[in-house]
Amino acid sequence: MSGGSGAHNRDYEVSVRGTKYLWGSAGIAQDVDLPLLLHVGNDVLGEQVSISTVANGAQTAIGTINAGEYVTIPLQSLSGVVANCAFNSTVHCAIRRA
Repeated sequence: MSGGSGAHNRDYEVSVRGTKYLWGSAGIAQDVDLPLLLHVGNDVLGEQVSISTVANGAQTAIGTINAGEYVTIPLQSLSGVVANCAFNSTVHCAIRRA
């Protein structure tokens, strides 16, 4: 990516059934030290999704979002954000500078 104001912006969708990383990976051992925010939105026709963060190898549940709901998660000091859905839901994600 080039340097400009959009260099840290990224929008994408994740189909969540079971457990999926919305950001990061189980293979990442080092936490991020950048001032970034992950905006997470559950599709208006989606099912309930549980959200957890991963830091220092430990997963911490932060709560659930229902259809049409959003949450913003600071990514600093994290190595991942995980979503879990018993059925199937499309989760909209956007990474922005804090």
